[in-house]
Amino acid sequence: PTDPDSILHRSALDTAQVRAEWRPYRSLEPAVLMRRAREAIEQEAVLFQRGDVLQDGQQVVLDRLATHILDLHRATQAVGQEIELQVQGHHSKEGSRAVNKRLAKARATLVQRQLRKRGVPVAILRPVEAMGTPISPELAGTDDGKVFNRGVTLRVQLAIEP
Repeated sequence: PTDPDSILHRSALDTAQVRAEWRPYRSLEPAVLMRRAREAIEQEAVLFQRGDVLQDGQQVVLDRLATHILDLHRATQAVGQEIELQVQGHHSKEGSRAVNKRLAKARATLVQRQLRKRGVPVAILRPVEAMGTPISPELAGTDDGKVFNRGVTLRVQLAIEP
C-alpha cells in the first residue's frame, strides 16, 4: 500500500491547503440499492390528522418516499426485475368500522395520487387497500398511537420478469 503522506509530499501541494475527508462506502450494486430502498420505503408511514388531511410535514415524507421508490424502480430494472407497491391505508380504533375503512381507503388513495404526481409510474402501483387494522395495534389505546395509526404504509413486492 502507498502512504498518502508520501504521495502528498511528492505532489508539491501545500499540505496546509489539503483537506482530508472521510465518507462511508455506498455500494452501487443493484441488489444492495434494492434492499436499502425497500427498507426505507417499508419503514415510512405517511400520517394524517383526523379524517383524510395530511399532518404537517408529510409532504417531505412523500418526497422521500417517491425518491426511494424511483431508486428501487431503477435498480430492479437494471437486474431484470419488476416491483409492485401496495399502498395500505390504516386507521385508529376510534369510530365505526365502516367509516374507518372508508377513511383508510381515502388516505391510501391520496398518498397514491401524491406519489404519481412525484413521478412514480402508475404501472408499479397496485390498487389501494384499506387494511382495517392500525399500523401499530399495541399503541392503539394511547394518544400517540391513535395519531400514528392514522396513516398509510407501503409494501414492496419484487417479482422476476417472465
